[in-house]
Amino acid sequence: MGSLTNWKLVAGGRSHTAAIKTDGTLWTWGYNSLGQLGLGDTTPRSSPVQVGSLTNWKQVAGGNYHTAAIKTDGTLWTWGDNSYGQLGLGNQYTSFSPVQVGSLTNWKQVAGGSRHTAAIKTDGTLWAWGFNGNGELGLGDTINRSSPVQVGTLTNWKQVVGGESMMSVFKDDGTLWSVGSSDSGKLAIYDLYNFNQSSPVQVGTLTDWKLVAGGNYHTAAIKTDGTLWSWGYNGDGQLGLGDTTDRFSPVQVGTLTNWKQVVGGAKMISVFKDDGTLWSAGSLTGGQLAVYDLSIFNQSSPVQVGTLTNWKQVSCGGNSVAAIKTDGTLWTWGANSDFTVSGHLGLNDTTHKSSPTQVGALTDWKQVVMSRVSAAAIKTDGTLWTWGYNSNGELGVGDRFNRSSPVQVGALTNWKQVSMSYGFTSAVKTDGTLWAWGHNTGGELGTGNTTYYSSPVQVGTLTNWKQVACANPGGYTAAIKTDGTLWVWGYGGSQLGLGDTTSRSSPVQVGALTNWKQVSGGSSHTVAIQAPDLPI
Repeated sequence: MGSLTNWKLVAGGRSHTAAIKTDGTLWTWGYNSLGQLGLGDTTPRSSPVQVGSLTNWKQVAGGNYHTAAIKTDGTLWTWGDNSYGQLGLGNQYTSFSPVQVGSLTNWKQVAGGSRHTAAIKTDGTLWAWGFNGNGELGLGDTINRSSPVQVGTLTNWKQVVGGESMMSVFKDDGTLWSVGSSDSGKLAIYDLYNFNQSSPVQVGTLTDWKLVAGGNYHTAAIKTDGTLWSWGYNGDGQLGLGDTTDRFSPVQVGTLTNWKQVVGGAKMISVFKDDGTLWSAGSLTGGQLAVYDLSIFNQSSPVQVGTLTNWKQVSCGGNSVAAIKTDGTLWTWGANSDFTVSGHLGLNDTTHKSSPTQVGALTDWKQVVMSRVSAAAIKTDGTLWTWGYNSNGELGVGDRFNRSSPVQVGALTNWKQVSMSYGFTSAVKTDGTLWAWGHNTGGELGTGNTTYYSSPVQVGTLTNWKQVACANPGGYTAAIKTDGTLWVWGYGGSQLGLGDTTSRSSPVQVGALTNWKQVSGGSSHTVAIQAPDLPI
């Protein structure tokens, strides 16, 4: 990863990533079977590699297996898969390195679709090329193009976004337009007599969209006036419109004007109002939305999660949730047992809860984390508590018996931050030492071996650990030190970012950067934020 510390923008393809630094250098990593990394070969990379030595890259976009980028001189370059002419080079030859598209110098913004590309010029014209079987190029037909072709004659296009067999385009008047495949109404322009749209069609008449969130086959958005709108697939009532009928254009959800933020899930949406209340709609399997109704399995209209207005911190497990309020009370809800019968809601039982239920009566909870079937929390007095499934010793209490109520981990009062994934736990103390326990098959505890531990074991002897994050599958850990360096260990894979897929049982530094701010682990991938302009 070199010594660069100034990431500027990033773009993701189907299984590869490209990013530009503020110094104008271009970097790529990930899958590379068709040369989409632009590195002159087909070798995958598990950490960023610079594309050439140029320092004038301005904007980059990824498609399924191809990449497009614009330089500061306004030239457009593409590389990768070209089976349908998506590189815009007038042919169908795959390119493993960047190739200039024509000789024009007035390209402004580019977007990659699944197998097509679209771009806007400085004169406001819109151009598209590549696969067009669903009419996604917006040219009024379904003929593929291997060179850029202008979409209509308008000169007020502002931004284009590519998608799976479609694209959406914004005009400078604030209107939104879509074209291509519209299955399940995802484009909000579905026509019962013409399944696809081969020319841009306006999404309603609205001109003041503020933010949007997408689920699997549905979309929700909030306008600047605070109204909430949704459209697309609605089989589980996820549109919040009071029924299960699909919508092919935006429909307002109720009449309220105080919606603040919307989050989309696979079959649901959660929405926050500006008064601090939380509302949910859609599929409520396990009760994790805290609005489960035994007589109505799903909720087709937004239902408030209790009456609380002071949620402070929340963590989601598989089908359960834990949250802390500003008054320091701890609340949990959702599924409370698995095949393990773990009682991971901490309520001294294994009964599912479909509404927030307070864990005990204490008011000094500071941080909570929830894995699939276990949980851990730190109190304001620095004590650490765990509960739930414990077959691997992940609770850190010296045995492997499950707990359905919080149990203190030792007697120490200097725990600072804790992270838990399925089967193991890691935590940082106020003295900067790092500790881990639980499952260790892949070396995820960082103790230099693969031995399981049912009580906290110190990872090395260093005292400058700042933040730790546990993740699965396989089990791996990432952590940041107070000097801003990033370290990883555990089950090998590209998620470790070390340029190979070898497992590590002790911490190994990722590159040489010293400005990492925060790290988080996902399923087979890791995400971290740098802070080049902020002190670590």
